[in-house]
Amino acid sequence: MSGTLIQTVKEEEETYQIQTLRPKILPNIRFSVCPANEDDLPFLVKMRQDVGIHDVPSSLLSWMKLDPDGIKIAETETGRLIGSCSLVFNGDDDGICFGGIYYVEPKFRRAGLDKM
Repeated sequence: MSGTLIQTVKEEEETYQIQTLRPKILPNIRFSVCPANEDDLPFLVKMRQDVGIHDVPSSLLSWMKLDPDGIKIAETETGRLIGSCSLVFNGDDDGICFGGIYYVEPKFRRAGLDKM
């Protein structure tokens, strides 16, 4: 299975290293997962546009304020944002949440990031 995950090492909390079967195209990846913040808005807006959703930054900011841990980003050790996913709780005790888009930058697809 070319391009699939062959080893995942969780080195410390929310930091991962992946070895892929495509080392010439995509060598080992070391990345961390953390909550998104305002600095990540340009990436999040572009990511959503890439999949056909045209949000304004203020809507994403509203979700971040509603659930600060709800939108996660994946960032390489060099600071490049390579993915995002979200599960934003509405703030009430009824457990209702919004499951957002799971996105990985095209270059990093089929490398196993979705297995985390």
